[in-house]
Amino acid sequence: MPMYNVGNHIVRLGHVVAWLGAQAEELGVEVYPGQPAAELLYHDDGSLKGVATADAGIAKDGAPKVGAKDGAPKVGAKDGSPKVGAKDGSPKVGGC
Repeated sequence: MPMYNVGNHIVRLGHVVAWLGAQAEELGVEVYPGQPAAELLYHDDGSLKGVATADAGIAKDGAPKVGAKDGAPKVGAKDGSPKVGAKDGSPKVGGC
């Protein structure tokens, strides 16, 4: 059965994600690929404080691999937007 795709575009998802990342960085968003957010952190009033990253380098059996890193809380900027420190993953308080 032939596919009919008149008026639509076919794109690679990886290219779309890379393009969106570049657009976000141009707007001042800090993008850190490879650092998954494990949970959102909130202030007492319910506003967003930041994110906590997941542990990295954990084997399927739960044992740490060589070079494993613990997840770390990443605290947001004064405006409440999540913000992390240097690109090496070190946490940096952004004014909260």
